[in-house]
Amino acid sequence: MPERPHNTRRRLHAVGIVLAFVLSSLALFRTMDQPGLARFDMKGTLKLFSQQLAAKGLSDIEQQAAIRRFTATMEQVTVGYSRSNNVILVVAPAVISGADDVTTAIQREILDQLSRQQQVPQKTAQEPSAP
Repeated sequence: MPERPHNTRRRLHAVGIVLAFVLSSLALFRTMDQPGLARFDMKGTLKLFSQQLAAKGLSDIEQQAAIRRFTATMEQVTVGYSRSNNVILVVAPAVISGADDVTTAIQREILDQLSRQQQVPQKTAQEPSAP
């Protein structure tokens, strides 16, 4: 029995609707996974840290240890911020406009983490171990 044109049109219409739904869903999911851009004033953050460090009057060894802690913490915070907010962080001079400035939030988190690190007693080689 030959197929009726009416049935063929219905099938094509149904296939078209399904195809349109699939394509629009794919487009939506693709845009949801795309990270946004956010700017971070790394130079200003480093300058601020350097000024604060200089004001403390630490020895060279203490300054080097503080710098290592700061850079490790800054890296950890920026990576964590980027992942948890689905953004790519770019340095402030690289962005003309259109990206949120997240410098203050990142600086606050760096300070919080550094404060927590200082509150945790750190064992040194000179401390006696518990029996």
